[in-house]
Amino acid sequence: MPPDYSGQNLRGRSFKGQNLTGANFSKADIRGANFTNAILKDADFTNGKAGLQRHWTIGLLIASWLMLRKTCRVYTQVELPPLIPPYKGGKKEI
Repeated sequence: MPPDYSGQNLRGRSFKGQNLTGANFSKADIRGANFTNAILKDADFTNGKAGLQRHWTIGLLIASWLMLRKTCRVYTQVELPPLIPPYKGGKKEI
């Protein structure tokens, strides 16, 4: 009989390399779960919650924001000509 995980909280759980043929994941929370090399033939994920866990999402948003700030800082450090021409010395007659 295939495993039944319906409605369970499976956040961050590893199913790496497991045979989950016909498994029932309906209405299960599989955010951050690892299904690397798992056999998922005929598995049911109806109405399941998937995606990244909240702390990963927040971490990625912060990292993206920091990289964007650094990129903007690099591209906005352009040397602009002075607004007032430099003083060359000497007396000016009025």
